[in-house]
Amino acid sequence: MEIIDKNDQTDLDKIILILASKYHIDRIFLNTYYAVDVPFYELVILLSNKEHKSVGELDPQIKMSLKDFPKFHHVTLVAFQVKSKLIDGNLYLHMTCHPDKLVYQNPASTFDLYPEGHSQENTLASVNELFERENHKVNEFKEGYYYFKERNSLSHAGFMLHQVFELRYRCMEIMVMGKERATHSIRSHQRYLVRMAPSLATIFKEGKPEDETLLRFLEDVYRAARYEDDFDADMDTLLQLENRMETFMELTDTLFQQSITDFKHHSF
Repeated sequence: MEIIDKNDQTDLDKIILILASKYHIDRIFLNTYYAVDVPFYELVILLSNKEHKSVGELDPQIKMSLKDFPKFHHVTLVAFQVKSKLIDGNLYLHMTCHPDKLVYQNPASTFDLYPEGHSQENTLASVNELFERENHKVNEFKEGYYYFKERNSLSHAGFMLHQVFELRYRCMEIMVMGKERATHSIRSHQRYLVRMAPSLATIFKEGKPEDETLLRFLEDVYRAARYEDDFDADMDTLLQLENRMETFMELTDTLFQQSITDFKHHSF
């Protein structure tokens, strides 16, 4: 637990009382992040396996319960699903649900969250397998982009670029956030991931005219491909996006390696 400010600690104590009294909570973990040296907090809330309501039903209620605590964000998950993802090698959950970050455990819970005998080596093997598998898909679309660009089939090339961005965003969301966002909007993926990976904020800057044009292009080219509509793509836009794609791939490769390094320092 990494709270220094006494007011924040007081708020955390209040939050735990509220959540534990209103919901069937198994565990709560606290993660501290910084934005320009100002701390903000993420609560990873694990619902009891005995909870009959779905995460989709309870998460908005939990959000309302935390509305008076703007420094505290949250993620709502189910305990047994987290254990399954730990076995699968989910880096995000290994980091955020580390025993050192536990701030509340239901005294009546007998659930063993951490997989017995699941070693760091097993986790790393699972993570690398996932990354390599997803990277193979991304590279196939990259090859498709260059193939169609060389043949001046620009709308097809634009769709391939969209898929490169989407698949890599989804992969990194699993690594960094614990779950991917179910959307085809590159804008939405960017907003979601940049919360925990601010280095990616340089890829697209919302509100900047040039970047807004590129984001709209990606949305339009995907929509046209999906609904078999005609779409005119221009080479200049493709080349701008190609440069962004290469930068994006480099940054996310670095982010992945940093996540591996961080994980090695936080084994159970």
